[in-house]
Amino acid sequence: MFGGAPCGEIKANVVDIFTLNCNLEYAPYGGDHDVELYDAKGLVSSTGLIAINIPVTVTKVYPGSLINKNGGDELTIIGTGFPNDASLIGV
Repeated sequence: MFGGAPCGEIKANVVDIFTLNCNLEYAPYGGDHDVELYDAKGLVSSTGLIAINIPVTVTKVYPGSLINKNGGDELTIIGTGFPNDASLIGV
């Protein structure tokens, strides 16, 4: 698991340096995420693994001008790293 996203098949490389590669079913949202390793019997120790940070990036906001200072305008925010659940986002 990475950031709550389950991995598909995990491939290990122990030739030069120990690495694990997994293909995520969906991308985790922005923030710090721990890497969690599980086997068929439960949690496998992840000592020594670090948290990985996924940045939230806003690339465009519509409309960009003529916004009502008193609120009520609908904004479209485009970017990456947003969670799939819109209730987790605040503006």
